[in-house]
Amino acid sequence: MNIAKKLVIAALAAVILLALTGGTAAALRSLSWSKREISLLARELTFTGGFGRVICDVALNTTLNQLRNAKREGAVIGRAAYVFLRCREGTAAVLNTPWNVKYKSIGGTLPRISSITDQLERIQFL
Repeated sequence: MNIAKKLVIAALAAVILLALTGGTAAALRSLSWSKREISLLARELTFTGGFGRVICDVALNTTLNQLRNAKREGAVIGRAAYVFLRCREGTAAVLNTPWNVKYKSIGGTLPRISSITDQLERIQFL
């Protein structure tokens, strides 16, 4: 997985963590959210490879499928339908949306969840 994908995943996980209502998980089986739509603004996303280096600001709008989701690894919990790139160095474009947002894991000890790891599926940039 390249650095760009890791940065997007880490940023999305941080935003979702902020949206948790009190960091609770009912009977360790589900996660509850206080908002259905989550927006992410990343100040710098860097793509590197044989094409050189591209640096872009990213805006991402994610809609969760439900306000309560099962804690099952690989479960699709939402969709990132709107992705906007504004490149400061080089050019890039989003090739496909929506991206699936899949639950991976939580970190910390209940009742204080310290992190959530999600995975974005079908990401393609040009």
